[in-house]
Amino acid sequence: MTKENVGSLFEEYKSQIYRLCVQLAKNQADAEDLFQDTFLLALQKNGRIDEHQNPRSYLYTMCLNLWKTGKRKRTAVYSSEGADSLVFSETPEDAMLFKEQKQIIIQAVKALKDKYRIPVILYYSADMPVSEIAQVLKIPEGTVKSRLYKARALLKERLGEQDGKQ
Repeated sequence: MTKENVGSLFEEYKSQIYRLCVQLAKNQADAEDLFQDTFLLALQKNGRIDEHQNPRSYLYTMCLNLWKTGKRKRTAVYSSEGADSLVFSETPEDAMLFKEQKQIIIQAVKALKDKYRIPVILYYSADMPVSEIAQVLKIPEGTVKSRLYKARALLKERLGEQDGKQ
């Protein structure tokens, strides 16, 4: 793969990788650094990226590995700053309610342990199938499925508690 091919990968996957960076990093600056580091690493490894072997998974794997490496140096917190959000509603009240509900869900996901949070992010935000998540995280598909199941149960429990408080 040439530098031009990495450039085309950048154009094709930049918004998806950036959203993942925002969801993993603790702030906008860290998300941008992680995003840049991911594509710099892709440039360095340009000979190893096979365009026909699911380059999106390869980019996600590099991004997650860079984040994990950086996490060892500092504590990372889930952030929704800069995340793409489209609100389709008929009234301003609906839009506000949607935004509040989204923040509650984001906070609930933020509270999950990484082993549950990362598969949730990849499955729901990145629209990755279970098989691809397993490949990116280097774990069996069954483990991904069980972590998603457990994460849903934890979120349901936590969101149920939130409803009881209001």
